[in-house]
Amino acid sequence: MWGKRYPHLQQEVEEAKSMLLVPVEDKLLAPKKLGEKLTERTSESWSAQRVNQLLTEQGFQVRNPEGNPDYLATEKGKPYSQLTLGTAKGRDKTVQHLRWFETVLEVMEVEAP
Repeated sequence: MWGKRYPHLQQEVEEAKSMLLVPVEDKLLAPKKLGEKLTERTSESWSAQRVNQLLTEQGFQVRNPEGNPDYLATEKGKPYSQLTLGTAKGRDKTVQHLRWFETVLEVMEVEAP
């Protein structure tokens, strides 16, 4: 978005993005990583899609009608999540991602097989 509207500011925007990164980002997990942790804990296969479905069903997130990011945290999910900035794969476009602290796994209701 910034690149199209303000091409002369592209370099400054990229530099500013690097300053926005917070130290806790290393502790933020994508649904895929949450799925890997759930798979370890339950011996059941957890895909990113399945994790997103569970987060939605349990009221931690909702689908974003605008699409970037794909999901938004609800009031219930906000203490366990954070929006991060990244670059779209193969494109020079800034995108947002909803990422989760591992503590969300402690409050999610996951049934054992």
